Amino acid sequence: MFTSKQNLRKKILKKRALLTTLEKKQKSSHIIENVVNSPAFKTAEHVAIYHAVGGEANPENLTFHEKRFYLPVLPSIRDQGLLFAPITDLTQYKNNKFSIPEPIYNKDECISPESLDLIVMPLVGFDLKGNRLGMGGGYYDRCFSFKKKTH
Repeated sequence: MFTSKQNLRKKILKKRALLTTLEKKQKSSHIIENVVNSPAFKTAEHVAIYHAVGGEANPENLTFHEKRFYLPVLPSIRDQGLLFAPITDLTQYKNNKFSIPEPIYNKDECISPESLDLIVMPLVGFDLKGNRLGMGGGYYDRCFSFKKKTH
């Protein structure tokens, strides 16, 4: 039986699949414009982005700005947090187990999640409370669990 989160994810992914290539490009451009104009981006030095797959908004054009950019690398053990490898025009890539390109990296060059100034992360959508709804793997949730507010 599906949880309400799974049902919502499935419903949003169906809607996203109906978007044309042009609509996806336009929506990505609008998102990029909002990010670039945000105070958080303007003051950030270390910015994490992602490789867009499956119709996700594409943050690639952010890299034309003078920042240090990083891509997530899956941990070797699922319960560990993501690593963030620096990227440049010379970065080489290999596909991870989900066929998402990851930088070929030196672990000593990676940055901790705590050291990132801004994280632009993929999502399927938001739930009714405004919580991020990802693909269900929990990688970002585990990685940034230190950011959760405690009551």
